[in-house]
Order: sequence, then structure tokens, then C-alpha cells
Amino acid sequence: MELIINLLQFFVTLLGFCLSGIRYLRHRTLSYFLLICFYGCFALGSLYWTLYLLLFSETPRIFYVSEFGWVSSVIFLCLLQYTLSSPEERSFSCRKSLLAPLIGVPLCAFYCTFGDILSNLLWCGMMILVSYRSIHGLVYAETQTGKGRNLRYFHIGILCYVAVEYTLWTSADVLPFRAAACHRKGGADMTYIENVFICMASPLLIAALCMGRRQAKFFLCCLAGMGACLLSAYINTFFAALYAADTIAATAEIAPVVE
Repeated sequence: MELIINLLQFFVTLLGFCLSGIRYLRHRTLSYFLLICFYGCFALGSLYWTLYLLLFSETPRIFYVSEFGWVSSVIFLCLLQYTLSSPEERSFSCRKSLLAPLIGVPLCAFYCTFGDILSNLLWCGMMILVSYRSIHGLVYAETQTGKGRNLRYFHIGILCYVAVEYTLWTSADVLPFRAAACHRKGGADMTYIENVFICMASPLLIAALCMGRRQAKFFLCCLAGMGACLLSAYINTFFAALYAADTIAATAEIAPVVE
């Protein structure tokens, strides 16, 4: 069930990434570029989590790669909210926005009793910020006409995203079968090739989206080669675990054949 949920999450965000990329190539606006970054970072985090779950049948004990992608996606979402807001909206007074901390703070305290305090403070803080801006923008959009009023659908979508996140976190803490699969830190058995891949691939991906078609082909070839290297690392790890190979056997016998 956990694998199916993560696969569905990855494919949905990948679809959003592709659609946003098409819109950006047509209009070349900053808002679509930030939307690409949001979906892309979220998809990368979900991809790492899903592949680890698929290969090892357990959730990662060290999940900094997924955390990096998911936190980056929320940051890009905050930037998108700010980009779409006008100076009048930012100065607009709205008490209904206080619903965000009124709901988020008690939930944060609840989550901290089950998991890592720093991680929960970070995530709940970002969710409170995003939902605060969305409630504020939704109330302001209701007072507008034309394109300004249409932004209410954008804010409703973000509020739905926040609600789904809160629901998943709550179910992970309350339901026994979800609590067993929730995020855990600890252990030091993983390599950090994923960190290298993301740190190198992310700038290349952004550059490929901003350059023309001729240059984009070059960047895509680089990304394909790097992706093949990452895939071979996963395959090496899989066969090493399958045959219970030690470091020397995995390096001398498995890795040359796979690569």
C-alpha cells in the first residue's frame, strides 16, 4: 500500500511537471517556471523515496535526499505565491488568515509527540506559512473581478494540498499500519550518490529549461548519462543485497558487469 501511494504521488507530480513545462515553453513567464520547480523538486523527492522502498522493501532510514526535494518544493511554492500577489494584496488586512496558525500549531504539537521535533517544526512552519498566504489571497480574490478573482482557484488548490499533507501526517501517527512506515532517522548504511546526482542535475535541468532547443539536447544527454549512472548504482546495491556480497565482491564482481 505504501508503495502504491508513493508511486501515485510521483506520477501525479511528474504529470504536473510536464504540463507546467509545456506552459512555460509557450509563455516564458516566471510563475510557470516556479511551478515547474515546485513539481520537479517534489517529484524528485518522491522518486528517491519510492525507489528505495521498491528496492529494499522499507522506508529510508536516512531521508535527507527526499527531504531536500520536498522542502525545496515548498520554498518554490512560497515564491510562486509571492510572485502572483500584488502590492495591494500584500497590504490587505485579513483576520481569517489566523486560521492557519490556529489549526497548524496544535497539529505541530501533536506531531512532535510522535516524531522528530526539529523536522515537525520545520514542516508545520512551512505549511502554516503557505496556508496563511493562501487564505489571505483567497479572501482578497473574492473582492476582485476578472483575472484577479480567478486566482481564488489557485489558492483553493494550495489549501487542498495543505489539507492532504496534514491528513497524511495525522494518519501516519494515529493508524498502526501507517505509523510503522512513517519517517525515521538513524543508521548510516546508505551512500550519498543521490545527493551528488541532485546537486549536479538540478542546475542542469534548470539550464535546459531556460536555453533553446539546440542547447537543451546537450543538457538532456548529460542528464540521461547521469541518470544511467545513478540507476547502475541502485542495481549494484540490489544485486549486492540479493547475493549477500561483501564490499570486495560487490566492487570486483557485480559492479563491472552492471556498469
